[in-house]
Amino acid sequence: MDVNGEKVLMIIDPETREAYRNEDDPQASGPLFFTTAERLHSYAREEAIEEYQIYEVPAGVLTRMKGKPHWLDGQRR
Repeated sequence: MDVNGEKVLMIIDPETREAYRNEDDPQASGPLFFTTAERLHSYAREEAIEEYQIYEVPAGVLTRMKGKPHWLDGQRR
């Protein structure tokens, strides 16, 4: 999967059903998106996130996120 494809992936906390965010302040951080499952799994390992779910969303969501804080493959956008 890639940004030019039909879907991107989000990493979800199964307990809260909320998207994981890279910072504590939800207004400043924004959700995490990944172009491949491998990148998502790698990020989870690096951040020691043991419990998570993968959620597919239409890649068009990235267009709607323009100007709002969010992360793509571990990079702030």
